[in-house]
Amino acid sequence: MSRGRNTAYFSGVFLALGALWWLWPSPEAVQVADPKVRVEKFTSRISGPVASSADAPSEQTVSDDLVAVRCVVKLEPGATITHLVAFGGRRGIRLDGQLDGDVLAFQARGASGEGLVQFDGYQRSNFQWATIDGEVRCSLSPPRRLSAFVQGRVHAAVKAMDGAVWVEGCGTRTAMLDSSGGFTLDTVPQDCQLRACRQAGQLRLCGPAVPVKLSENGEVLVDLQAPEYRPAGIGIELMQVNSGIRIGRVLPNTPGWRAGLEQGDVITSVDGESVQGMDLDEFISWAVGPEGTDVAIEVMTAEGVEEVVIRRGIVN
Repeated sequence: MSRGRNTAYFSGVFLALGALWWLWPSPEAVQVADPKVRVEKFTSRISGPVASSADAPSEQTVSDDLVAVRCVVKLEPGATITHLVAFGGRRGIRLDGQLDGDVLAFQARGASGEGLVQFDGYQRSNFQWATIDGEVRCSLSPPRRLSAFVQGRVHAAVKAMDGAVWVEGCGTRTAMLDSSGGFTLDTVPQDCQLRACRQAGQLRLCGPAVPVKLSENGEVLVDLQAPEYRPAGIGIELMQVNSGIRIGRVLPNTPGWRAGLEQGDVITSVDGESVQGMDLDEFISWAVGPEGTDVAIEVMTAEGVEEVVIRRGIVN
C-alpha cells in the first residue's frame, strides 16, 4: 500500500513539472525591444523546413483577419518566389504569394507584421507591412542577386571579335570573347554546363559541354574548345538579278558542277528561303557551311523550276 502511495506521489510530481515546462515561455517566443535582433533570430530559425500556416499555432498572429499586402520589388524578368514566410510565435508561417510585374502580392494575418522572402537567384530580403489610416503599406528591402563568376578562355577562337565565336550556358546570355578568346560571365550559383559555339554560315556549331559548379560569390576558371570550321561551298560565281540570283559561272569539279548547275540558271530559294530581296552576302551565308553538310536550292532553268540538293565541299 505504501508503495502505491509513493508511485502516485512521484507521478504527481512529474505531471506538475511537465505542466510548468509547458507553461513556461520559450526564449525564442519572447519579443525583444530591438526589431533587428528579432529579425536575426528568425532568420537563422527558418533556414530549415518552415511550418505551413495550417500547422502554426493561433498564438502566432495578433489578429485572425486576413489583409492583402502588396510590396514593390525590382527583379529580373522571369524571377520566381522560392520562400515567403511571416514571423510569429515559435515558427514562421509560410505564405502563398505571387509576382505581378514589379509587385509581390500575398495575404497575411494581422494589421501589421514582418517576414522574409527569397526569389530564385537572389539573397533573402526582409519585409514589413503595417495598416495606416486603413491602408496596408509594405516596405521590402531591395533583393540582391546571388553572384557567381566564371572566367575562361576559348581555344581555336578565330575571328572571336567578329562575333563568330561565343560562349553559352549556365542560364546566362551569350558571352562574347575578347581578341585572345577570353570571356567573363556573371550568373547565379548552380551546377550547369558551358560550351563554345561558332557561326558557320547560317548554321551554328558548338563544342563539347564542360560541367561547371558555381558557388555563391565564387569564381571558376574554365577552358573551352571552339569547334573547328573550314567554310565549304558549292563552287559557283553569282550575280544579282530581279528574279533572284543568277549563276555567272560554275567552277569545274565542284559540288555545283557535279549537281548539274549551269551558267545562266537563276536561283530562286535556298533551304526554303526565298532569295527575293536577298543580297549576295546573305545568300552566301546560306550557301556556305561545314564540309559534308547539304544545302537545298531551287533553280529556274530553261526547262522549268527544280530543286537541287547539293553537298557542300571545299572549293579551291
